Amino acid sequence: MKVFNLKSIGDPFTFLEPDFGAFLIYEFFAGDYTPTENLTNNQFLKIYPNPSEDIFFAELEGYSGNVQMDLYNQMGQVLQTVELENATDFVQQTFDLSDYSAGIYYLKINHGNVTEVRKLIRL
Repeated sequence: MKVFNLKSIGDPFTFLEPDFGAFLIYEFFAGDYTPTENLTNNQFLKIYPNPSEDIFFAELEGYSGNVQMDLYNQMGQVLQTVELENATDFVQQTFDLSDYSAGIYYLKINHGNVTEVRKLIRL
């Protein structure tokens, strides 16, 4: 007879008896995710498609003024830099990674005193 003990953060133990069934479905959250995020009061950043084979789009909403976007490889080398002066409320920027090998890249966005970094996966 085997009893399964499950514990999630902040919850008490859950005991499941052996006659519970042949399988168990237990929902949990683990790891990282990259949603469309509300960075500050009215600023949104969306990167898509991610992963992609070559083209990525960065959509910035609610940004105004100067925005700098830097694309880095895993070695920390800057591959592309885009500087937008007097950005409007909505900006869509295209990044073409077709000249680069498959792997992980990072997009760093600087706007005023806010810096955000997003991971891009090139297939």
